Amino acid sequence: MSGPGFSLAEFYRRRLKRIALVRKPKEALWFAFWYTRWHVVRPLARAVVPHRLLRSYHAVRGLRWRSLARIWSDRPLPMVQYSAAALPGQAGVRRIFPAATVRSERPDVHPPSLRSLVASRPESYTFPDVSLHRWRSAEVVAKSNMIVVGGRVVHHDLYRFTSDYTSEELHGRMRILPARHAVRRLEEPNVRVHLAHAAAFTDSCSANYAHWLTEVLPRLHAYACAGLPEDATILLDAGLHANLLASAELVLGKGARFHMLEPGTAATVDLLDVVSPGGYIPFDRRGEAQPGDSHGVFSPPTLRSMRDRLSALLGEGPGGTPAKVLIRRKSGNRALVNEDALEERLAPLGFVPVYPERLSFAEQFHLFSNVETVVGATGAAMANLIFCRPSARIVICLSALPHHIYGYWQNMAQAVGCRVKYVLGPVAGAKGAGIHADFSVDVNDVLAAVQTHGPNASKEAPWHSATAD
Repeated sequence: MSGPGFSLAEFYRRRLKRIALVRKPKEALWFAFWYTRWHVVRPLARAVVPHRLLRSYHAVRGLRWRSLARIWSDRPLPMVQYSAAALPGQAGVRRIFPAATVRSERPDVHPPSLRSLVASRPESYTFPDVSLHRWRSAEVVAKSNMIVVGGRVVHHDLYRFTSDYTSEELHGRMRILPARHAVRRLEEPNVRVHLAHAAAFTDSCSANYAHWLTEVLPRLHAYACAGLPEDATILLDAGLHANLLASAELVLGKGARFHMLEPGTAATVDLLDVVSPGGYIPFDRRGEAQPGDSHGVFSPPTLRSMRDRLSALLGEGPGGTPAKVLIRRKSGNRALVNEDALEERLAPLGFVPVYPERLSFAEQFHLFSNVETVVGATGAAMANLIFCRPSARIVICLSALPHHIYGYWQNMAQAVGCRVKYVLGPVAGAKGAGIHADFSVDVNDVLAAVQTHGPNASKEAPWHSATAD
């Protein structure tokens, strides 16, 4: 059974998935592979092999023989920013949210003896306008936010390729040449669909909850604020978690039409809408950590507008959400090894343990938008802090390593008027795993962070419109 239009995966989803005798063994086999990879092979590899050597291994593994041939045969494509003037195919730019200057502050640290690890960041940064860009005759590739227009690769202005390492490179899909500001595409995507009008929201990190909340969902929200065209198809990556799809449908409304791009495929579009980011954090560092490396930047007007709109759409919720929450997580890395002891000490103070991965998107929004105090280890679920009220107390536990991106959670929190407190502790697993190593914290330090009095949010507005200067 074959043919140009036949797909075994599509046949399974449409025909065989309904049959339990077929579905259950497949799910059991998938779970066995998943568990072995994340709970056996990966921890063992991280215990033996240094993190950066592992990254190099994955990049080489992602290459195909045809990709190796393309390195020598194909000319690299020039890369240009959204803001570049008069590009071929450019059909217009419209500002949705204004630029904003954000004042950076150092978070509170417990214990105080480790405060020096959290180096002070630049006093402020200016996040650019969040704008709607329109291109003619464009190509959108799954799992990437880089658009091909007129023989060029167009990317947003926040990338700094001399220091930012991308997920596309890790998986052997492209090779970026920072000195030449060019890219070699190591995989030729299979064009599966042609659309007259579409909006691109694909992203190499779209499957990650934190990247989705702060980088993809704000773009969807901004597009809705700009006025969703009736004839536009929304391009998203296939395989997104149900919670991510629910959030997309929520901000865009029931009238939105979606097309899911499978990995390795692309869509050609006559008229393409692209929204610049409302937040950005590099996937990884290209080289060794430098003092000027980005720890994440975020657009306050965009994130606050999104929080307000979600609040209006979802309402106050069913009620009964706990005021004090301990976020627990099940993960193969960055595990807080004494989490049980922490839960035992926090329980008498009224803290309720919660596993966010068991909650719907709406339930996570209501949990964080109503919480008074939240404690948890660093992880994707903590990105829900963008829904917290400015009065909320946010305590995040991290391993005490000098090259952590300590500014990430604080910058994110300040964009929505909040502040965080860090509790640092020693690495408990293999040091070669770097910031992904398991760790522990002193429970007394967590209690001190929770019980410390004082203002949680900045007394003054942490941002102002850059256009007002």
